[in-house]
Amino acid sequence: MRHRNRAAPLFALLGAAALAVGCSATAIVRPLPRGASAWTASVGGPWVPNSVPTVVIPYVTVGWQRGVTDDLTVGGAVHATMAAFGVAGVDLSATRRILAQDGGRPELAGTLRGTLFTNGSGSGTRFYPSVALVGSWEAGPRTLWYVGAEAMAQSGTGPTLLVAPLAGVQRRVGSRAALQLEAKWMAANIDTRRGVFEGESSVGGRGALAVQFGLVLHRGGAR
Repeated sequence: MRHRNRAAPLFALLGAAALAVGCSATAIVRPLPRGASAWTASVGGPWVPNSVPTVVIPYVTVGWQRGVTDDLTVGGAVHATMAAFGVAGVDLSATRRILAQDGGRPELAGTLRGTLFTNGSGSGTRFYPSVALVGSWEAGPRTLWYVGAEAMAQSGTGPTLLVAPLAGVQRRVGSRAALQLEAKWMAANIDTRRGVFEGESSVGGRGALAVQFGLVLHRGGAR
């Protein structure tokens, strides 16, 4: 049964973490130049149309990225929302340029990420490795359009791979800041007609549609 009440977003939030914890931040679209760094923030998650009011889950991450070379960026993030529930969540990532944009050919970047959650006990600790591939196109000097997919491995009764196609746009505003809007089909390969979401924003009973907003604050060496 779907419960139309104001508590629905809270229950959906907890379900979001279990459903697609590796897909809880906007994608890293392109590596930073060597020596450049950036603060990042992301808010958003699964769309819950049958809650009152209709909401996008406010899952928050805050992170930092650093350009090691022009083709390699490393960084990490904390999962601020989970801290409110007594769970520490951190991830480390490395993003590598695979192909540079050449005319109509998109730039390709791959990201390896490891996410760790713990409540301080061994039984309450989980590790989720993931990989993402993103293709992006410049649409003028300030705008990047991108498409891609992320795959995350989780364990339970057995290893499970959660796949999330995604698409979005990143727009520079001023000399140092960029805004990001992303749509994602979280866990697109998993039947989600039962459980917390009960298929509310699934497609054909699978996964959950999500909307996420991102902010990137560039420091030295930014493009």
